[in-house]
Amino acid sequence: MKSKEKAAIRNELLQIKAELEKAKVELFSEQQLLLAVAEHSRAKCPRHWAPFRSDENQVEIEIINATNRIVVKERDQIIRLFMDGGVRHRQVVSLKRIQNREKLRKFWTEIRKHHELEVNVDPFEKTHYLFHGPKNNVCNILKEGGLSTRYARSGTHIWLHKNSSYSLDFSNQRNNGNRRMFICRAISNIGKKGGGVFIFNNDHQVLIEYLIEWK
Repeated sequence: MKSKEKAAIRNELLQIKAELEKAKVELFSEQQLLLAVAEHSRAKCPRHWAPFRSDENQVEIEIINATNRIVVKERDQIIRLFMDGGVRHRQVVSLKRIQNREKLRKFWTEIRKHHELEVNVDPFEKTHYLFHGPKNNVCNILKEGGLSTRYARSGTHIWLHKNSSYSLDFSNQRNNGNRRMFICRAISNIGKKGGGVFIFNNDHQVLIEYLIEWK
């Protein structure tokens, strides 16, 4: 075979190789794009949250008098969690779901720093519920979008507990005699101090999801 023919064949093979590499990159990019679209769609809000309007970042949804079967199940589950934590024989008068879109996005980003997630896995599966008994600054906490180390009593950490009865001691009585408590999601496998206490030095590792009020 003449050198010119060899060169032509070599050039043709190089061209085919380049086209194959380009096709592989395009295929990979398309797969990445599909994954990103799926993730973005799923990250809009958890399945049990109400959809946000385009101009909303935070909403408080009262579910204590819910009639929808799915929301009733959610309400009963959270109240049972609260009661099983040691605060028994109380009348729950309000249970609000706190939905904050920006805090949710940062919370899910933080989850991915500590856990590897498949595309079809709900990030909330890598969380657990903890309790936080606020003093009189509930409105300020909600206005700020959630718990923050800036306003923590310790000055550097957010403290939570696995039992509602423990957090009860930190919840001041309101003028009407009622008390309130935050039920938060926290990232699993981090923050544990011992004795049921969990501490976090990052605001985005904790997400307030419910505000419960009882008398």
